[in-house]
Amino acid sequence: MGRERTNDVSVPDPHISRYHAVLRVLPDGSLYVADDHSVNGVFCGDERVPFAILQPGQEFLLGLVGFRYE
Repeated sequence: MGRERTNDVSVPDPHISRYHAVLRVLPDGSLYVADDHSVNGVFCGDERVPFAILQPGQEFLLGLVGFRYE
């Protein structure tokens, strides 16, 4: 996931790195999101995290851009 159009999820925002994060849906339905050496990081709540495991309905930020896992 990132700003580069070749990503599976492309987000054209200047606060998102070209290759910002790695996303994986785990067998139990949770979402694994990990920072991919981005400049602006991955945030869960107010905390910058190297990775997080999210349940449906939880939100995360890539830089300044918010996402919700549904």
